[in-house]
Amino acid sequence: MFTLSQQGIGRVAYIGALQGLHSDAALEIYRGLTHRMFGLRPRDLLVDAFRMLCVELGVTRILAISNAGRVSSNVYFSSSPQVHSSYDSAWLDAHAVAAEENFFDLSPARIERASDDIPSRKRAQYRRRYAMLDALQAQIRQAVATVSAADMHRRDAA
Repeated sequence: MFTLSQQGIGRVAYIGALQGLHSDAALEIYRGLTHRMFGLRPRDLLVDAFRMLCVELGVTRILAISNAGRVSSNVYFSSSPQVHSSYDSAWLDAHAVAAEENFFDLSPARIERASDDIPSRKRAQYRRRYAMLDALQAQIRQAVATVSAADMHRRDAA
């Protein structure tokens, strides 16, 4: 869940929630997806895809809610103290840094490991993973361009 905002001359995206499966089969489903996505976890794919969308929308900064700031940690909104996943670890895994209160600063730029940092036995897997992400980025770019062109056409017609 996210929203866009304007801060000064830059566009900012705020991430307010990450969702996942709440099912006994979730772990097995995630393992299968991770295998089919060349070792990329579904949560990480979601973060990467969101970064790609942000780049195409001209977002210069992403602020992601921390565990301390999430609504479900407030007893007013949730009667259960159980937390199923850690937002903080998700953002740290995505190379975010702690920002102002209750947020992490997440770069809109996609981060790839350098070839030298990847064990030789896993390089082919990473090449396939990055090819998949490049294809996804092209699809997102095309979708945003199509929507932008349609919006321009509607404005010109009005």
